[in-house]
Amino acid sequence: MKTLGIVILYYPDADVKQNILSYLPRLDKLILWDNTPPADRQDFIFDVQSEQRIIRCDAGRNAGIGMPLNRAVRYGLDNGFTHLLTMDQDSRFAPGMFNAFLRSVRNRSDSTEISFSANTHPYVPGQPETEEVEITITSGTIYRLPALQAAGLFREDFFIDAVDTEFCFRARKQNRKMIRINTVYMHHVLGDVTIKPFLWGKLVSPNYSAQRTYYLVRNSLYLQRLYPAYSQAPGTFKALFFWRPLTILLTEPDKYRKFKALFLGILHAWKGKTGEYTLR
Repeated sequence: MKTLGIVILYYPDADVKQNILSYLPRLDKLILWDNTPPADRQDFIFDVQSEQRIIRCDAGRNAGIGMPLNRAVRYGLDNGFTHLLTMDQDSRFAPGMFNAFLRSVRNRSDSTEISFSANTHPYVPGQPETEEVEITITSGTIYRLPALQAAGLFREDFFIDAVDTEFCFRARKQNRKMIRINTVYMHHVLGDVTIKPFLWGKLVSPNYSAQRTYYLVRNSLYLQRLYPAYSQAPGTFKALFFWRPLTILLTEPDKYRKFKALFLGILHAWKGKTGEYTLR
């Protein structure tokens, strides 16, 4: 098992280095892909041994998610790697968890299993140690590179949101399996979460930017066109068209641009528009 990793950076905060160090020592190589504009980038100083594992890459602009992931896939295949770990900058493994993750993946022999994901919730006794799932997120997933290549690479025209979801639905149509290792916990942050009192409870908002909201809505609706079963995924449309507008209205700043993003996302999905789009 020869494992390549990729973590995609975009205006990373001070915690990113420690996040990366939670898995870097057990990788054979790590691609550090920076989508931050060149003028705003900061360096992260690693020790000499770690630097030998790191390949620093960028496209001179924000290249989204799909293109960097596909670059990593091609590099891995060209250089004899068997597996690819994909990570977000704000995700990290607890001590010892990444070693356990690699051991679990190494012991899997079913050739129909295309990917293995970490658990974003602590393991609960009685829960199965591993289970097949319908969707995995990009962060904390290890792919078998030959199987990934056979299934087809990631959609670059989705730019950011739903790149991972589209791949999962496509892989499932090919009778591929995605396995979650429930005993491996990974801390993962969704957006800039805010929590405010609401009626008799609380309203939790991911506080996504207007630009991110646009891609989330557009790509999710486009997915429904490609894979009708996507509309049945738990909470998908309730989250997009009830909770998202509600949290924007009641808890988030920049309301005008975010509601504009919702409208344009719906319009562009209806028109079949994909690719990069800058919200103005």
